[in-house]
Amino acid sequence: MHLTRSTTRRQFLQTGCRSITSTVVGYWTCHSTSFAADEVRGDRLNVGVIGVGNRGVDNVNGVATENVYALCDVDQRYLDEMHSRYPRARVYRDFRELPDNKSMDAVVVCTPDHVHACASIWALQRGLHVFCEKPMAHRLAQVRDMADVATRADRKTQVGNQHATSLGYRRVAEIVQSGWLGKLESIHAWTDRPVWPQGDAVTRVGGEVPAYLDWDLWLGPANFHPYRDQYHPFTWRAWWDFGSGALGDMGPHLLDPVLHAYDVTGQVSIGASSEGNSEASCPRWSTLRFHLPLKGGESVGLHWYDGGRRPSADVLGTERPPSSGALLLGEHGRLFIPTLGKAPIAIANNKSWGPPPASRLQELPSIHQEWLAACKTGGDTCRSFGKSITLTELCLAGCVAIRTEATEASPLLWSAETGELTGRPNIERYQRDQPRDGWGT
Repeated sequence: MHLTRSTTRRQFLQTGCRSITSTVVGYWTCHSTSFAADEVRGDRLNVGVIGVGNRGVDNVNGVATENVYALCDVDQRYLDEMHSRYPRARVYRDFRELPDNKSMDAVVVCTPDHVHACASIWALQRGLHVFCEKPMAHRLAQVRDMADVATRADRKTQVGNQHATSLGYRRVAEIVQSGWLGKLESIHAWTDRPVWPQGDAVTRVGGEVPAYLDWDLWLGPANFHPYRDQYHPFTWRAWWDFGSGALGDMGPHLLDPVLHAYDVTGQVSIGASSEGNSEASCPRWSTLRFHLPLKGGESVGLHWYDGGRRPSADVLGTERPPSSGALLLGEHGRLFIPTLGKAPIAIANNKSWGPPPASRLQELPSIHQEWLAACKTGGDTCRSFGKSITLTELCLAGCVAIRTEATEASPLLWSAETGELTGRPNIERYQRDQPRDGWGT
């Protein structure tokens, strides 16, 4: 494309994206989309990253094909390290000081769970496309808020289930839709998480705030807590005020291929068992049973196990299962789904029942590259906020079932249509965080 003084970036992206991305995302259509960045290089987007340590490193790498325009972290160590790699990037401690769409195009949110909704909605309201790490939200009521704001803002979103575009996870839906399993009988998913201290045996150890950490900014919208060295940088996952335990951490991964192969509809009942759950900390282990009504009138039990619990050997078909995975038991066979996007393993119940049809899937770009292409072209993303509602709400509703000690005899009820929770007393306080002053959206 020939650039002239009158060629706008918008025109370049509308026309140039066809030749740039057609070989990778040819099924997308380039639509008119508005950008107003003041510093760009060629067709690259100006992208900011909120949270650049730990998982943030992978997310920065995922968008490094673009112009890494801004880096933000409350931990000066992480900020300095990433800034040494991207010395031209602007640096911030407080994401609320990041530029809006007059300078930036998109932002990646990679903070502890309790900041996901606050930072994502803040960015969407300022005209930025948003990639947000999983789980999409910290409280159930935030999920549809985020999806609604994204729709109104007309921005492209993606939830960071990084294996969603893998051949392995997509193959699950292909096998299910082929009918090879027959009638689905049960679903089982298990994880060895938590691998961090968790449960009522954990005590809150104090300590002075390290000089490199801005504790007030780390808390963000959460109610004030004195600094504890158990919170940062990883074990915040163990505390209900900041994380969602093993279910919130691994449920979005293990259940992602399952819930994108089946359509859950209607009212879901949830019973839970756990040990060590407290008002402050997630339990040492938990098991849950979700009764899932499926589109078409079928229903199935979804069984979740964490903290070293797992299905019986009779269910698994082996005495030595992997530490994490998911299993679909069907009328004609079973389908084991490994973690990390690896290829599923199909085992027929009877030798006369052949293998599933051969796959016709093709490689797709990573979820980062899919999102970036959508930001440029107006195309779609596989795990947009809207498409991630069911998966996120199911995991967060399970957390509420644990906290309210729901049982199969006295279950928590979650509506897949409306997101409403009923069936347990005092559940309202578990559905939404009340942000501190200055952190509302």
